[in-house]
Order: sequence, then structure tokens, then C-alpha cells
Amino acid sequence: MAQIVTETSSAQQTGTEAAKSATKVSALRRLHHHAFAVEDQEVTRQYMEDILGIPLTATWCERSERGVAETDQAGQDAIHKRLLDAGIQHHIINHGYVTSLYVTSPDGLLFEVCVDPEFVDEIREIRIASAHDDLKRWLGGDFTLNNQWRGTPPQIFPGRSRYDPPTK
Repeated sequence: MAQIVTETSSAQQTGTEAAKSATKVSALRRLHHHAFAVEDQEVTRQYMEDILGIPLTATWCERSERGVAETDQAGQDAIHKRLLDAGIQHHIINHGYVTSLYVTSPDGLLFEVCVDPEFVDEIREIRIASAHDDLKRWLGGDFTLNNQWRGTPPQIFPGRSRYDPPTK
């Protein structure tokens, strides 16, 4: 999934200048994770893993998660600065296994930009080894969280709740 970031100035641009600025690719690298509600998690796991061949690589026992894109720390810092400069409300949470910046899009969608920690390979090995057991435990009614890496409380950055494009 490619993420295109358009950047324009308040000055009017020629068609060529607009095309160049509209095709700037951000530092977002890949879809990091996606969390969604399904009617039956085990049936979905069987379909994804057993039928489609997409392996279950982690089960995070958390209360709510959303995912969109991954970048590096410099990329997340740049997005954070642009949001601050634009006066747009957002928050940053260190989940331990990822640090996420959340912001609401003009359409009301919660957008997450995440950065893996330096020890992501260690976390990945642990989650791969326990993914099926964690899912089975969760589905069996044991909702104990399994994130021993959880970081600091959320950092809240006030501002407008959504981006409002400049009027023409």
C-alpha cells in the first residue's frame, strides 16, 4: 500500500509544480498491522491461515487497537511537527511493541502512524511462538493482557479535532 502525501503552499502553483508536489512519497513503509472486529475470531483465523495461507504471527491481547502505516522515528517526528504546525489535535502512545501517533482524518477515520522499537525482532519471536496459545486463551475468556513492553501514558497534543483544508 503506497501512501501519497501531498504538500502545497498557499501560493498558486503551475500544473507542473502541482504535479511534482502531489507525487511526493512519504516515509511510510508498509502496513504495520490492522485490527478489526469480526464475529468469530477463530473462524477468521482458520480462513486467513488455513485457507489463504497467511500465517498468524502475533496475537496482541489488548482492548483496542487500530493500524495503518509504519515509518521510522524521523518520519513520525516530521508528521508530528506538521500536525503541531497545523494546529491539529493528535496523540502519541508508546505501546511498548510500537509507538503510535493517532490523528483523525477529515473523513473521521482514526489514522495511526507507528514506529517499531529497536528490539522489535525479540518481540516478534516471542509473539510468533505464542500467537496460537494467546488466541486460544483469549477466545476461552481469559482476557489478561500480554504486553509486558507497554510504555508511558499517552501524550495528548490539543488542537482542532480534524484537518480543515484552506478555503479557496
